[in-house]
Amino acid sequence: MIQTFIAQEVKHQGFIGEEAITRQRFMLEAWDHARGNASSHYPVTVSTIIAWGALIEPDCNGFSSFRNGNVSVGGRICPPKEEIPTLMKFFVYSVFPSNTTPAEKYHIFELIHPFLDGNGRVGKIIYNYLNGTLDDPIFPPKFFGKDSIA
Repeated sequence: MIQTFIAQEVKHQGFIGEEAITRQRFMLEAWDHARGNASSHYPVTVSTIIAWGALIEPDCNGFSSFRNGNVSVGGRICPPKEEIPTLMKFFVYSVFPSNTTPAEKYHIFELIHPFLDGNGRVGKIIYNYLNGTLDDPIFPPKFFGKDSIA
């Protein structure tokens, strides 16, 4: 089930052929890391999210930080790179323990967009981690009309 979910997500991200196989392997490594954290009851930290991003896109995302450039997604300008560390600390220390749903937390993560690449795949890990569905993953619901984190 996990491999099927990952293959669908990688395909959805537009990867095909050998590139898709490589991205599936990367995502499975990050997924296994998340499952290990969940089974050991480790909390999700900023460092954990950075590690998942680096495992998913080792050539784009470093193991020590978030994106080093500004990005836009679907015409929406994401928060500036200088704000990412603060936003991610807020995400982990304020949003995670709040009463927001896993879907809302996923959406906030996607709006922050902390990595150069792999945000959707990391977001799916976060969503399933919070939902308790890492062993039987599900896709988060789509959000329409919400395009800011304010």
